[in-house]
Amino acid sequence: MKYIISGGWSYGNIGDEVIAKSTIELFSKFFKNDTIMYTSYKTSDFLKIHNIEAYPSIHSYLEKNIRSLDDFELIKNNMLDYNLKEYISMFDANTVFVMSGGGYFSENWITQFVSRLLEIYIAHMKGAKVVIIGQSIGPVFSTKGRLLLKEILDLCDYISVRDSSSQNLLKNINPSSIIKLNPDLAVTISDYIIASEPHDFINVMPAAYTSYRYINSKKKNKILEKIKKRFSIVGLKYKKEWKKIITELSNNNRIRFVMSVKWNWDLKFVNYLTNNNKLHNCEIIKCESAEQMCKYLSEGKLVISTKMHPIIVSVSYGVPAIAISYDYKVDDFMNTIKLDDFCFKNDNFNHKIVIEKVNQIQKDIKKIDCIEQKKQVYSMMEEIKELFK
Repeated sequence: MKYIISGGWSYGNIGDEVIAKSTIELFSKFFKNDTIMYTSYKTSDFLKIHNIEAYPSIHSYLEKNIRSLDDFELIKNNMLDYNLKEYISMFDANTVFVMSGGGYFSENWITQFVSRLLEIYIAHMKGAKVVIIGQSIGPVFSTKGRLLLKEILDLCDYISVRDSSSQNLLKNINPSSIIKLNPDLAVTISDYIIASEPHDFINVMPAAYTSYRYINSKKKNKILEKIKKRFSIVGLKYKKEWKKIITELSNNNRIRFVMSVKWNWDLKFVNYLTNNNKLHNCEIIKCESAEQMCKYLSEGKLVISTKMHPIIVSVSYGVPAIAISYDYKVDDFMNTIKLDDFCFKNDNFNHKIVIEKVNQIQKDIKKIDCIEQKKQVYSMMEEIKELFK
């Protein structure tokens, strides 16, 4: 069989490169006798980070052509007008198309949403089997978006999501569908990248404020609105609470900002927290690869993060985590590993309770156990292998 694997990598988020690394290792292990091909938004980045040649993804072809959900039908009915002939030719009846890890099915990122629907449609149209693993789904707030999602996901042969909120959403959209629930593939990363020696660091990954995202959101989160919210009362309070956390922690601890993204708004927020890098006992690490991110996060004694993958990577190595969550998928993961008492929504958190949790962890540091979550991922891979053998 031939496996064509698509994913949300090469967008400047090193957390997604950890998903890519985990995907590569998993498919190399379970399908070592098959042909495995990858697609990527930026093929040069994928080659640089993973040393594997990739093919351009549908999103890289079509990003500039998609403005609304209406473009799905337009492109579907006129594919040869969009230079997709080479992409389409990769698929045949001996192909399994795998969409691995991420959060693409959201109407907040319409170019990605439509591109992923088209990926599935093209694979199915050419007779390929379709597998979705490690996904978060939503928000999908329009009637048209839900109908399109139901129509396309009905073409899939196997669907597994990474959080219970996504599973419930899909069951509501199509009660007869079989939706599996398995952890994010990145939870297995410590099985492939060896941990570094532990150090006396608290690792942090703050993110610029964006209002907490619920899966049942009814409104598109536009860029201009995001910027305005950062200067709202809630957004300003968020900045001040993070500032108090960092100031208080830096008095008695060594802190490392392990940047998992290359996005300017998050870098600017970190510079604000460190008084333009003048705060004592602080270091800023800008990660360039999955290996580098894993090195620094595995060294920490605990992690405090708004982003999800610094948390997943840390706990994969047994490092305790505190989440200042911006999204339902973060809450769901913390609940999965029984750390929901250490998870706080970014719209309503207080620095005092975060410091209390830090002190609680440091008094009684216990390694986090992710063995069960890893087993679930490996069982999922066995199930897929059995399905298509």
